Amino acid sequence: MKQNSFKQKERLKSKKYYSTIFSQGSVLAEYPIKVLWIESDEPQNYHVEIGVTIPKKKFRRATQRNLIRRRIEEIYRQNNYYLYNSLKKQQKQLKIVIIYVAKYIYSYKEIESSLVKALNEISRIYENDI
Repeated sequence: MKQNSFKQKERLKSKKYYSTIFSQGSVLAEYPIKVLWIESDEPQNYHVEIGVTIPKKKFRRATQRNLIRRRIEEIYRQNNYYLYNSLKKQQKQLKIVIIYVAKYIYSYKEIESSLVKALNEISRIYENDI
C-alpha cells in the first residue's frame, strides 16, 4: 500500500457495519473526537476502512460538516502509517468510525493531536496482541 493515501476502497460505506460498530464496537474518546472500531473477519485489500461522522444536530450547515470531515480525512491520510504498521504484523482488518463530538470547530492542529493520539492507542492495542 502506498503510504499517505486514502483511497475510495478505504472508506466505510456499509450501513450494516455502521450499526454493528455503534452497537458492539470498542470506544476510545480523545476530545474533540471519539473513535469506535470493530475487527472484521472478511478479507479485504486494505487493513482499515474508515468512516467519519459529524452530527447534523451540532453543525447545521453542510459547509461546516464538510470542513471538519475533510480535516479529519486529511489528518488520517497523513498519519495512517501508525495503524497500518501494527495491523500488517497481526494480519487483522478493522472497521473504524471517527465521530466529531465537540460543539465548536477546533483548529487543524487540535484535531490532529487528538486523532494521532487515538491512532497510536489503537495501534498499541494491536501491537500488544501478539
